[in-house]
Amino acid sequence: MAQGAIVHVIDDDDAVRDSLSFLLRTAAFEVKTYESAALFLEAVRAGVSGCVITDVRMPEMSEIDLLRQLQRTVQQC
Repeated sequence: MAQGAIVHVIDDDDAVRDSLSFLLRTAAFEVKTYESAALFLEAVRAGVSGCVITDVRMPEMSEIDLLRQLQRTVQQC
């Protein structure tokens, strides 16, 4: 994997986050997990990069809303 590349796993279900994280780490990926879209967006503001795996339905924000917000955030950088 490219140096500095990270897989960001966003899911409100602890078991899903843990399982995906375990699977990706066994494949030698660096993984960061977030229990909400809001926590992930806070990290993005701090300048993170990488790939996103997200739940379709989360309590406060759908994955479509998350991707729209992410696009706006990236455009501002």
